[in-house]
Amino acid sequence: MTSSTLAKAAESAASSAANPLGSAPGYKWLVDDNNVNMAMAPPPPRVVTIDAQPQTVTIDLHRTVLIVVDMQNDFCAKGGWVDHLGLDHTPDRAPIEPLQKLLPVLRNAGVHVIWLNWGNRPDLKNMAPNQLHLYKRRASASVLASRCRAAERACCRRTAGPRPLSTN
Repeated sequence: MTSSTLAKAAESAASSAANPLGSAPGYKWLVDDNNVNMAMAPPPPRVVTIDAQPQTVTIDLHRTVLIVVDMQNDFCAKGGWVDHLGLDHTPDRAPIEPLQKLLPVLRNAGVHVIWLNWGNRPDLKNMAPNQLHLYKRRASASVLASRCRAAERACCRRTAGPRPLSTN
């Protein structure tokens, strides 16, 4: 896009015929018959300094997001996946209380929160091969070895030479 095109877009956006599109505060496009202006002015900074160690940290709340990763029952609850594996899920619960205190404060300050969760398809086809055995209740080394040998034999048969195309 050339600078003259940008100037025309800015001029069009400034025209009185432009209508705001969107209802979120600070997130509106200006639209008229000739242009959709998605360029918004950034909000003024909301600077906060956090007393931390080894040094203080200064952030802009308008450009900050908290990402919470894997705080879900599979990892943090009795009966979840971690518990199913025979592992202790209680250490995974350590962030819950601090998050319960922090989240309302951040939300009241206008900070966005993103929850990132682990998810698997019911057929587990999005799982890496080295993790599939974790979903089989009775998987053992001998079962895994026999599956690997079977897969290796199937692979060798497929690559041993040309095979006729299947019509199935």
